[in-house]
Amino acid sequence: HPTPRPSPDPTPEPGDPTAAPVFAPTHKPTPRPSSRPTQSPTRWPTVHPSPGPTSRPTWVPWPRPSAKPTSSPTSWPTHRPTLRPSQWPTPRPSHAPTAQPSPKPTSSPTSWPSHRPTLRPSQWPTPRPSRAPTPRPTARPSSAPSHAPKPAPTPLPTPRPSPEPSLKPTRVPTPKPTPSPTATPGDPTAAPVFSPTPRPSSQPSSKPTKVPTPAPSARPTPLPTPRPTPSPSPEPSSKPTPAPTTALPTTALPSPAPTSVPTISSPPSAVPTTAPTTINYRLADFSVAAPPELAEAAFTGTGLKVEHLVVNLTVPATKPVRLTLRGGGRTGSALRFYDEDPDNPGYALVSDRGRAFVTKIIPAGDTILTLAAGALRDRVDNGDSVAQSVTVFLSSTDPIYGRARGFEKTVSVNVLDVDVSLIAVNKFLATTDPVTSDAAALTAKAKENAATFVFTAALTSLPFSAVRLEVKGDVDAFASISVDGADGGNRTVEPADWASAATYEFRVADDAVLSGDRNYSVWFVARSDDANYDSRRSATMTCQVIEDDVAFATVSGKALTVGAGVDGPTFSDGYWITLSAPPTADVIVSLGCADTNVFNTKRLLFTPDNWDRKYVAVNASLADPDVLEGRTATLTHSVASSDAFFDGLAVSDVEIAVEFSVDSVPPPKLELVRFLDGGNGLDVLFDSPTNMIDGEWDIDCATLFEYAAQQFGADGTCSWTNSSALRVTFGAGAQIVPFDYVAATTLNSAWLKGGVLKNDLDGATLTSAAQYAEAQKPLDPILPAISITAPESVGKCDGVVLDARGATGGGSRALTYNWGMLTSWDAETDADMASVAALEAKLQQADAAGAVTLDLGFDDLLEGRAYDFLIAATNFLGGTTTVSATVHKLASPAPGVQFQGAATQNMVRSDKKSLKLDVALPNLTCTDMNVSSATLGFAWRAWRLEGAEWGDASPELSRAAVAEYTANPVSCRLPVDTLRAGATYMFRATVGFADTMTINTSATATVVVGAQDLVASILGGVEQAVAIGATTELDGSESYDPDEEGALAYAWTAARVLDDGSREDANPLLASADTTQSVLAFTPTTAAGWASDTSYEFTLTVSHGARSAAYSVLVSVSSDQYMPRATVTGFDESVKYNPTEDTFAAIYFEATSPDPGRTIEQTAWSVGAGQSAGLLGKPSGAPSPMLIDLGKTRPNAVYRLRLTVTDSIGSTSSTVVSLTTNGPPTSGTFAVAPYRGTALETEFEFLLDGWSDDVDDYPLTYTYGYRLGQGAGLTP
Repeated sequence: HPTPRPSPDPTPEPGDPTAAPVFAPTHKPTPRPSSRPTQSPTRWPTVHPSPGPTSRPTWVPWPRPSAKPTSSPTSWPTHRPTLRPSQWPTPRPSHAPTAQPSPKPTSSPTSWPSHRPTLRPSQWPTPRPSRAPTPRPTARPSSAPSHAPKPAPTPLPTPRPSPEPSLKPTRVPTPKPTPSPTATPGDPTAAPVFSPTPRPSSQPSSKPTKVPTPAPSARPTPLPTPRPTPSPSPEPSSKPTPAPTTALPTTALPSPAPTSVPTISSPPSAVPTTAPTTINYRLADFSVAAPPELAEAAFTGTGLKVEHLVVNLTVPATKPVRLTLRGGGRTGSALRFYDEDPDNPGYALVSDRGRAFVTKIIPAGDTILTLAAGALRDRVDNGDSVAQSVTVFLSSTDPIYGRARGFEKTVSVNVLDVDVSLIAVNKFLATTDPVTSDAAALTAKAKENAATFVFTAALTSLPFSAVRLEVKGDVDAFASISVDGADGGNRTVEPADWASAATYEFRVADDAVLSGDRNYSVWFVARSDDANYDSRRSATMTCQVIEDDVAFATVSGKALTVGAGVDGPTFSDGYWITLSAPPTADVIVSLGCADTNVFNTKRLLFTPDNWDRKYVAVNASLADPDVLEGRTATLTHSVASSDAFFDGLAVSDVEIAVEFSVDSVPPPKLELVRFLDGGNGLDVLFDSPTNMIDGEWDIDCATLFEYAAQQFGADGTCSWTNSSALRVTFGAGAQIVPFDYVAATTLNSAWLKGGVLKNDLDGATLTSAAQYAEAQKPLDPILPAISITAPESVGKCDGVVLDARGATGGGSRALTYNWGMLTSWDAETDADMASVAALEAKLQQADAAGAVTLDLGFDDLLEGRAYDFLIAATNFLGGTTTVSATVHKLASPAPGVQFQGAATQNMVRSDKKSLKLDVALPNLTCTDMNVSSATLGFAWRAWRLEGAEWGDASPELSRAAVAEYTANPVSCRLPVDTLRAGATYMFRATVGFADTMTINTSATATVVVGAQDLVASILGGVEQAVAIGATTELDGSESYDPDEEGALAYAWTAARVLDDGSREDANPLLASADTTQSVLAFTPTTAAGWASDTSYEFTLTVSHGARSAAYSVLVSVSSDQYMPRATVTGFDESVKYNPTEDTFAAIYFEATSPDPGRTIEQTAWSVGAGQSAGLLGKPSGAPSPMLIDLGKTRPNAVYRLRLTVTDSIGSTSSTVVSLTTNGPPTSGTFAVAPYRGTALETEFEFLLDGWSDDVDDYPLTYTYGYRLGQGAGLTP
């Protein structure tokens, strides 16, 4: 055990370290470090650093930095950096740069440069050079200069040359020598100069010259060279030196022939040495022969191409010699040492991923070691080549190669760079390699109805600066472009994220125009300060839109009923014909009927400028006045046009039933069947009010429709929204699909049963005939909403579960899924390639099984690698949504942490938001590691997206605010109105051991705050009455912006309601009114053009920026100037009310009379025709407020509530308010697994899946509860 306190002064010579560090460090460092570091570092640093560093650094740096830095840095840096940099730089740089730069640069340059350049030059030089040059230059210049030179050179040269010469001398010497020579010469150049130097080098060449000099030197050197040549020259010099050398002989072996004059050795020393000095000690040295160059290569499964590096000892050792080789240079990870494949010389073993640091042994008696070196592609575009270095250290227990002798050499290897800076694009979920050439192209096809084209884009090499990818080409042809789910086509790629593939979605709107197939082409152009990427263009991505709009004509009613009596027709019927798309030429529809007593429209004309639907009127008389009975007839259609799409088009026949009946109107018939936008049901419209069969709002679908269970699902429901409209809500297993006019089936239409439905008149006897209507596709179909729930990173022993359950937008039907995977790294061994192939096979199995979750074991992912998992979800309407999730597999155990729910979550400003974490201790089952603490610490950060860059989220998410919202560290609870509308935020939670936080994992969630729709409102009800000549106000001041982003702009318009229900512009009537205020004040007078006993529609449009909303009311102008006033003063018609038991909605109102001589005698509330009066929670004439019993309302219904006031002379007026009810989500499932378990032991999973709702009710929210005992209340 170490002493509790260190000695004041260090020992002069360190030994092996103690097993555990001392409690406090020594006050001064040892002159030299210990040969090995302690087994674990101290938990806490010293309060103050030592005044100076150790004179030599440790041979191997710490694999991990200390948990916290010292309060102030050391005065001098260490000679070698740690494997990972500290968060903040020291005032002075280290002698060698770190492998990665610090996250933030220093505010001003350091006083001295580092001894070796950084892997990449700085983008800009310092504004002024240093006052004096560094004492020593860098050992090797940077491979690329800075982008701009310094404004002025340094004033003085360096006092000493660089320690290593250039590989080759200059062909032409410098024109002028330096004013003064260097203090000491360095090593000779690798190749000789063209003329000899005036003085010999300080060390002899490794081998003597083959031919001796013709004459000896005039006099011998005062001392022999420090090391003799290994062998003598082949021939002696022609003449001996005038005097022999006075020191030791200079050759290891005698010359073959003696010199003409013997050499006289100096006398032996008087006292012998205590340890003999061997000749091998003096001769011991080594050389390194490196391959001249290596070429980077990617592993392809056949082994990496390698070259030989040879280490040669000058003399053999009596003990094994340990060699340590370390690759270095600008990209030291590229050069690696491998085990050569004996069966495939020149190539590495396919199982060897190589190492940049190796230790080898030269056995005793041997002098040569041959190693295989290769250059793995490092995905850094360094240009044509980059200089790599190999440093060799020798040590042995044989003293001639002992560590103390400091044998170390560095050789240079030129690595040919194969990396290029390109943009790789591919189709989403493609199984082929990405395309990188700008001359190449990708083509994706999609039908126009659901034309979404999805591509992935990534960079091929690490950029030196951020790269902005801009979408070019036919950009305006797309309805929307999004990147990774966020709107906007341009994206900035930071160097740290260069390998991550982004998903781009290009959506084309369905234009309902027969324009044929068409192509739109887009590509990416890079913008960057990195010259390798700037202006780089990607391959062209061609989006081929397959025209699926078909020329057809729909018939709104295919079974008519007309009345005939003895005096001729008694009632008529008719139907509409609608073209599917605008024609390019006139389309003429001719109608014919074999029954001459049937009278109908004979000809319809559709033009390119007027192709609105056309009405066909039909009536008939008795074929024989003496035969009072019905008959049937068929009406046929023929189409002619110079537009080839419509010419000869087939149109459904119409069956006509001629009835001799007392009825005065025909029975209802199907006019339109259309899918809801959410795909979860149908809206069924009849051409006239019906008797709703039995007057009940909810009916059994099978009572009204054929094939109901098959088409709408076994638990599908049918409810009347009014007497002429029906809502069908699908149940599980519904099979009806939008009508296909090319391949029609019985599943494409709704089939009404005959003999069931009548009109709403009392005494009606005729019933609707059996008929069908094509199910039209939705106007604005919903897309699936899906996400992959997965951790960002998992520890060494952890598997991962990719969970895509909980998706919505399936329209009551199961979504189909396709899985995919992208990797941005190169395989290094055959095991890597096998692992990727096995993972791809698992994804294919998941696709085949329709799996929504993917469970991967801890050994399915390679340590230290990142995987992008992709999934595409498609609904039965053809809409597709794609998402991805990136999972990093760590090389060591780590805490488990991930956000609950999707990685990207949507909300609006007025919502509360809770981001919750699932956290687990590290899994250690596959290692021998133990944790020192079970207490976890949490660190939260937040950023806001500004343009294409993540920036500070202050003030709404300052560090202090985030600390407040994360008081419970496993969740971030954001109050309402915290975040900005229209902004995107990124939250990151880092979880580690609380004592050090050195072993940690992070999880990231993106929150998109959508802009809410504006709410336009006009007080007083949807139908109001005003008096001619009376000053009137329509109040829109209750309109508002839920996001509270500023004042609204107002615009009022007016239209006159004609007898046929159409509108006629009446804006000139408002010429004297200010139509830009929240309250519209006007006086309707006949002189100004207002008509009494006429209805006008007033519309208020509110706007803010690009958002707008409109609201309309009907205003009836009465000729009674003193009519009583019925005014609704408080009720929100813009919200949906839940039909909940024992819950009431209040409508505040008032009744007044403008005539003092009249009094209000009565107020009465009534409910719209066919709607239950039981909705009123108070008597009809009760004073304000009127209560509406929401428990008696139906889901997804609209109620019209009329307030009528009567004055003392019997004059009345009324106003109408509209109440809309919400409906619950439908068609989903609720599963619990397992169904049984043990309290406080079993973990239960609740899963709600496949639920559908109206489009404006998304996103869905879920609340779980429990009930104790039968009949007990539900506890949330």
